[in-house]
Amino acid sequence: DSTGDWSSDVCSSDLAERVERKGIEAISTLDGHTDSINALAFTLPSGAALLSGGLDGALRVWVPSNPSKPLSPWTLLTSATEVDEINWISPSASPDHPNTFALGAVDGSVWVYTVDTSAPAADSLTIVQTYFAHTTPCTAGAWSADGSVLATVSEEGSLYVWAPFSDTSSQAIDRK
Repeated sequence: DSTGDWSSDVCSSDLAERVERKGIEAISTLDGHTDSINALAFTLPSGAALLSGGLDGALRVWVPSNPSKPLSPWTLLTSATEVDEINWISPSASPDHPNTFALGAVDGSVWVYTVDTSAPAADSLTIVQTYFAHTTPCTAGAWSADGSVLATVSEEGSLYVWAPFSDTSSQAIDRK
C-alpha cells in the first residue's frame, strides 16, 4: 500500500493481545535469610546439599526432602552464624573429604566446614578449620583441582594458600 497508512503494513497477529508464557514452577523457596544472599554453592561430589550465605552472616544448608529425588522440595537441614557477613562459598572437590566447603567473610576470616547430610541437624555441620590471617574482607577463595589446597585473597591484596587437611598451616604470598 503506497498511501503511507502504516497500520495496513502491520500483521494481524501483531495486533492480537500478547500473552506471557508461563515460566517453570520453582521446586522450593528457600526462606530464612534476613538480608541479601550473595553466595550459593552445591557440595561436591554429588550436590547432596545446597549452601547459601548472605549479608546477614548466616550459613544455611539445604537438602532435598527426598535425597533420591533431587527435584523434590528442598528443606533446611541446619544453619550457623559465625560472622557478620559471608562474601563467598566454595566447595572442595577432595574425594577424601566429600561435602566440604570454605567460606570467606567480611571480617577477613576463612572457615572450612564439612556437612554430613545423614546426621541429625544438630550434628550435621562440622568446622574443619578456621583462619584469621586476612586483615580486611576476604573477597574470594578457590580450591585446587584435587580439593586439598585452598587459596584466598582479601581487599588489602593478601593471598594465602591453605592446606586444611594436612599439618601444614598456610603460606602467604607477598604481592611485591
